[in-house]
Order: sequence, then structure tokens, then C-alpha cells
Amino acid sequence: MELPSVESAVAALSEGPHRPAWAEVDLDGISHNVKSIREHLSPTTGLMVVVKANGYGHGAVPVAKAALHSGAQWLGVAIVEEGINLRQAGIKAPILILGVPPTWQAALVVEHDLRVAVCTWDFAEALASAAKKRNTQAKVHVKLDTGMGRLGILPDEALDFVRRLQTLSNLEIEGIFSHFATADEPDKGYAKEQFRIFNGVLEQLEGAGIYIPIRHMANTAAALTMPETQLSLVRSGIAVYGLSAAADQPSSLKLQPCMELKAAVSYVHRVPAGSGISYGKEFVTPKATNIVTLPVGYADGYSRLFSGKGEVLLKGRRYPIVGNICMDQCMADVGDLSVEIGEEAVLLGRQGSEQITADELAEKIGTINYEIVCMIGSRVPRIYKGEEAKRQGFSADWLEKN
Repeated sequence: MELPSVESAVAALSEGPHRPAWAEVDLDGISHNVKSIREHLSPTTGLMVVVKANGYGHGAVPVAKAALHSGAQWLGVAIVEEGINLRQAGIKAPILILGVPPTWQAALVVEHDLRVAVCTWDFAEALASAAKKRNTQAKVHVKLDTGMGRLGILPDEALDFVRRLQTLSNLEIEGIFSHFATADEPDKGYAKEQFRIFNGVLEQLEGAGIYIPIRHMANTAAALTMPETQLSLVRSGIAVYGLSAAADQPSSLKLQPCMELKAAVSYVHRVPAGSGISYGKEFVTPKATNIVTLPVGYADGYSRLFSGKGEVLLKGRRYPIVGNICMDQCMADVGDLSVEIGEEAVLLGRQGSEQITADELAEKIGTINYEIVCMIGSRVPRIYKGEEAKRQGFSADWLEKN
């Protein structure tokens, strides 16, 4: 038997995912969601799309490009490396690092023209020093803690901190921001108190002759349910990816989920009654049945917590995941259904009239929809589809052939 050439193997890989498990990301859905969010904002309010955590698992660079092409003006990331990744992809838009980097990364922030949250004097000094060496200005956004308790200057320390920042000649205080802790909940009492505190700090600064031009506090949930919080910018994350930001978000916001997790069936076998399935033999077949093996496991982000709780779509119907989910594989009991190796199975997404949603999966394991999409690992190839994917240069050949 003649082995395939390296060239033919590479050509085969280029036609589809490098393994029979993949995530399909609809970039047209990203564009649609950004436009829908934009329609709910004041014309004077800018839109920052948050693409941290590799675009919530969807792919930071393709999502960022789709978002900017569809009406976003800013991008938000959590760490310096994420900002550098966007810059290296040729993205020129303003990028804000929402977290607080270590002082030794100050030079990287300046080198790559990144905005950054500031709430410590040590980092502010390091940033000013790095900017001075490059004969430039580093743009910063002062972070206030109005009740999240995570990062930020306390309100009664803000005036003194900002005055001190003003003494650093190579810093430009471009923005000031805070973050809501409960804006996604129906009871807006705490969120309103946070917003009152934030506005109080702004008034105190203006009373001292300090005007910071860019003010932002609203995430998607706040922007949609408390429109008075929109201010200069709105930072939108989860809704961009088509997932619900708040139970009470307006019905006029039409979102499209953008990610599906799929796999090709790797093995099918008929087992008798009394057969143990997977580690620990926690599932034993009550009768003879067909067991389907899928090449997806907890190392891919399909959590072991879905053992005995998850479902898979095959031929447009739901079937239970049985036995403990393995690192690289999981099994489903499909009864007497006839399934061929290579058939498409859906663990997240739609097949026929059935759909498994991120919200449904989150409820099964006691988490939130954010975590479901963020968990899907880097060894799961992303396949981009839609007109926006073609605009960005992604090939649609594989999707058209399958």
C-alpha cells in the first residue's frame, strides 16, 4: 500500500478541520448582533466590543474585525498579550486593557499603543517612564471601584489619585470607568447605587476643574435595561456572541448565537444489556443498545460535569451522553438508531428542528453561558462561515463540501 505524500496530506487538512471535532463560528451572526446592539444605543454613545478570552472562545481576531466592520469603535481585552495579538493582526482601533497589568509589562503597553486601566501608582509610574523613553503619551483609563470589589480606586480616594496622575507628564488621562456587579439582575437597586457613586466622583472631579472626556460604566445588561448609564461608551461582551446578557433585556434585541460544537462519529457498536460504559462503570446499559463514541472530551472543554447530563443531536434527535466523559471522548446511547461512522453530531447548536443552547448547558452544570463558550479549548479548530468570513478571507470550501 502506497502512503500518501506530504503534499496530499497537507491538501487534505486544508479542506477542513484538522480533527473530526470542530466549532463552527458564524461571523455574520457577530455582525448582526453588533448592529442590533448599536441600534439600542444613543447616537452619541460609542460601542466597545469585548474580545477577551479569545473572543469568548469564538476567535478574537475574526470577531474583532467583524465587530469593527459592523459599527463598533473600540475593543476591550483583559490582558496585554490579548491586545498585542490584535495589533499583530493589523487591527488599528483603540484597544483598552480592562485588567491591571504587572509593572514589567508597561513597556509593552506603550510599544503596542494600547490603552490601559490604571488604579495603582506603581504601574502609573512605570507606564509614564516607558512612554517617556519612547517620547510619547500613554493613554490611561482610571478604574473606580463603585461596588464590584475587584479592581479600582475607592471613590473617596479618586480625586487625590487623579491629581497625582496629572503630575506624570507622559500620561494622558483619557478615560474613567467602573463596572456593575448586578446589572443583569431584575432588581436594579444596587446597580443604581453604583451609578450614583460613579456620577458623584465625576462631579467631584469637575468641581476641582478636572474633566475626563471618556466615561464608561455600562455593560450590555446595563445599557439595555438602564439606558441612562450609556455615557461615552458601552462595553458589550456576551450579547455580541448571541447569548443573553440579562433576563429582562428588551425583546427588540434580536440576537443570533454564533457558535456550534460538532463532531464526526468515531465509533459505533452494539452492546448487550449489562454493559458498563466508561470509567467507573457508573452507567450500565439496561438493555441491548447502540453506543456511539464521539471524539470530544473534557480536554476540549466539554466538561466532565456533563457526564450523565449532556445530550447530543444525531439525525435531528436528542440522545443522552452516558458514562463518565473522558479526556478526549464521550459516549451516547442511541438505542436502536442506525448511525454510521463519520456522521455529524452536535453537542452545542442546531440540527434539524432541535437545538442545544449554551444557556441549557449552563443550567445543567450550574454555571453561566459565558463559561460554556469560553471552555471550548484551543485544540478544537474554529471553522468560520458567512459572508463576513469570506470578506476576511476565510475559505468556505469545507462548509460547502460537507
